Amino acid sequence: MDECCLSTISPQLCRTKRVKRFVPTKIFLIMTRWEYLQVSFGLTDLGQFQAKLDEYGSHGWELVSMVAVETKSVGWFDSGAETSAIVAVFKRPG
Repeated sequence: MDECCLSTISPQLCRTKRVKRFVPTKIFLIMTRWEYLQVSFGLTDLGQFQAKLDEYGSHGWELVSMVAVETKSVGWFDSGAETSAIVAVFKRPG
């Protein structure tokens, strides 16, 4: 009797060659759970920005994103957007 168990292999191939049975092994993936932190820096805090980044980094936080929050004045003479704050997003294994 042939040892072929794969449906993709033709029966003729199973009769002519001895095909070993494929037994998949169980693989368990352990997903990392992440903890997130969102910090807002005002424009007056930018002098201490590097020190704050170093502080969060020393506690295991990794900077993953930074976004400038812009406010736009609405009026007849629009001067454009103005950055009012910077939001930094950090993550670390939780």
